[in-house]
Amino acid sequence: MAPVTLGKQLPSDSLISFQLSSKDSEHAREITEDLNEDTIPGLNVGSNAEEKVLRIGDSIRRARKSLTFDLFKKPSPHASVKPVRRIEDTPDPGGVMKLWPKSIFSSDEEALEDRLRAALVCSCIENEKVWLPRSSLEALVTSKSIRKELPFLERLRRHPSNDWKWASTFRVEPEKREHGFLTLRTRSTSQLLIRKKERTYQGRDRIYRQIFAILVLMGKQNSIWDFVREQVCDSVLPDLHLDENTWTVYLPRIEGISLKCFQGWNEVLKKRFFDTRQMILVPDFLSCHQKGKHLSFNTNDILPFTKWKSGPDKGSSGVYEAEIHADYHIFQKNVVAVKHLAPKTQDPDESRELFMIESGILRALCQRHHVSQHLIELLATFSWRGQNYLIFPWADGDLEDYWERTTPTAAMSQWLLEQLKGLLDALKTIHNYETTLGSIMPHERSTSPQNGPGVSDRPDHLRLIGRHGDIKPSNILWFNQHPSNNRFGILKITDFGIARFTPGNLESKRRQGFVPNSHTYRSPECDFKGMNIGPLCDIWALGCVYLVFLSWFFGGYLEVKRFYEKRSSPDRIYLGMKTDCFFTVNEDGNGEPRAVVKRAVSEVRMLR
Repeated sequence: MAPVTLGKQLPSDSLISFQLSSKDSEHAREITEDLNEDTIPGLNVGSNAEEKVLRIGDSIRRARKSLTFDLFKKPSPHASVKPVRRIEDTPDPGGVMKLWPKSIFSSDEEALEDRLRAALVCSCIENEKVWLPRSSLEALVTSKSIRKELPFLERLRRHPSNDWKWASTFRVEPEKREHGFLTLRTRSTSQLLIRKKERTYQGRDRIYRQIFAILVLMGKQNSIWDFVREQVCDSVLPDLHLDENTWTVYLPRIEGISLKCFQGWNEVLKKRFFDTRQMILVPDFLSCHQKGKHLSFNTNDILPFTKWKSGPDKGSSGVYEAEIHADYHIFQKNVVAVKHLAPKTQDPDESRELFMIESGILRALCQRHHVSQHLIELLATFSWRGQNYLIFPWADGDLEDYWERTTPTAAMSQWLLEQLKGLLDALKTIHNYETTLGSIMPHERSTSPQNGPGVSDRPDHLRLIGRHGDIKPSNILWFNQHPSNNRFGILKITDFGIARFTPGNLESKRRQGFVPNSHTYRSPECDFKGMNIGPLCDIWALGCVYLVFLSWFFGGYLEVKRFYEKRSSPDRIYLGMKTDCFFTVNEDGNGEPRAVVKRAVSEVRMLR
């Protein structure tokens, strides 16, 4: 069958190759009467006019694409791509095209490349990078869209060729498995029924969805057959390696042997392929079934965050309000809190050790027999570009924010007592951590046997004495909604950056240098040399928090600010600057420094 020419309406170099289509048959019947020899020279309108109209309409639709194949030549994996002039640029002096239905000239669906680019999401961490969500990829790259991008597949289905038998392995969707048999979703050319189950690299099915999407975004979708012949499918895509010295692409298992599917590609195309791969292969948190699991990401990875809003800095770390795309995590909510642990020193090994200590403590406290609903839950940790991050549930605020935004009522009395007791029980879990030898809890090692009250006779038993070290309202988070169905929310202790655990027979008997603390809620031991810094410091700080909490309950946030002003006085530790700590240091009769509770604290009268 020779290609149809639109006579004088199209230039002589715009011959269009097409195949018979059954679409728009109703429109063909409507316009058959309008066609005659004068309208389209060379076309005889007769009993077969409807079929001829369909042929012309189909050819015009294909002319709208910038690239096409000559469908009437033998298919070849190396078929050349010839440009075709667009219909919009073709003169129409007789106005013939205006007589035909719009559906014949154009398609309501955009090209696959345009739809893929429209689905790209801008990285909220790196604005210059974009990535394609997994759900969008699966919705756009289907067997139906494949047939539209590779139209000669339909001819291949009708007239199979021995030279193209390998093309039957091209699939973009996984198989359905029912009762031990393999059943494909369709019988289309892109999903021919394969009786024998085929396996490839590392025992995974051959699916080419990601490979094809990359090639479409590069405008090289017709190169897919080179990948299919060499069985370079989605399962091996993460393992492809580009040697920028020799510009060869190979797999680790066959290092040194260049893949044939990349032959003929220049350096720019190869680099572009691997850059586009990063847009498709976005790492996820789907494997974080175990609380606190650590993931290591590559430098070039684009993280699946759709929101990354910086919050207030806390010492050497910053907390971000982040949102993870729903396709890439198994957490209860998309919005999480990401804590960035900035290096405290120039030594990367020391920074790594501090990260391992804090994440190890949080991971150990999440164990089933130690878990407390008033301790923060560590969801996961990850390393990226030499930096370390911790992921927590996103809180609605801290205790200080809660005091400022909430007006206390008498209905809160029961809730207040429950939260005070819950926080004390959580602190008890930290101070008395019962475990066994080989525990994952980071702690100082003891060479002497343990003894003392409460120590078990079991040889593998280990009792650790923990210290949080920074109890204050900003380190107590408030969650408005919680599975406990408490209408006033729940409070949780967070920030274990300076927490430490020691064996029971040590009990922090030595102080190693300066211990970070809060100037408001620090205990008197912090101001005296040679004093033990242990669990009692946490008890003092929590007692001070309780006192402010009760001030809020009986007088609201205005009473909290009054209490702060009454406690403010010069502090010798801070070179005479005013602080609102709960004690002051005076000299006794012998001239020795002695800590006493401030008068403003002693005069507090809650019940009037």
